[in-house]
Amino acid sequence: MRLLLLFAERDAPEKDPATHVFAIQGNEIVDTSTRGKRLPLKKAVITDDFNEFRLKRIFEITQ
Repeated sequence: MRLLLLFAERDAPEKDPATHVFAIQGNEIVDTSTRGKRLPLKKAVITDDFNEFRLKRIFEITQ
């Protein structure tokens, strides 16, 4: 099993700071904004409001 936990921060000084966390396992993504719903990566849609976010950390968990 390989799980990637990704942490992003909003990089827009004119707006309040914000963070976003999501995880990827195999070909699926779990996003905190979907309340844990699992989706195939190829069906995941990135909305325009996430363009201000920059990936800051990736944590890899293996078993």
